[in-house]
Amino acid sequence: MKRYTLSLAALALLSGSILLAGGEKAKTFKGEIMDSQCAMNNSHEKMEKMANMGHDPKMCTLKCVEMGGKFVLQDTEKNVTYMLDDQEKPRELAGQKVTVTGTYDKKTKTIHVERIEGAS
Repeated sequence: MKRYTLSLAALALLSGSILLAGGEKAKTFKGEIMDSQCAMNNSHEKMEKMANMGHDPKMCTLKCVEMGGKFVLQDTEKNVTYMLDDQEKPRELAGQKVTVTGTYDKKTKTIHVERIEGAS
């Protein structure tokens, strides 16, 4: 009888954890990998003028992240900025249009990144 009860308890725990883990399905989000400072302005223009760097979104994004900014996904069509939980994957695509696949946490406005690909 003890084995049966322990088996049922283990099954209940396993079922509960599977339901919690599978709550959100991955979605795709499109936009530009930008830094959090320039995303507030919806453009690199202001920072590029201040730093006299010409129009180079990649350099601007990387410099702003060096100065303490965070990589974000900026969807200029919807005027939405998404925080990215992974701060390494976006580095190679800084300043570029991309598609991010991941789950979105509405509370923190953060995408839990699974994959980032350059937009075609």
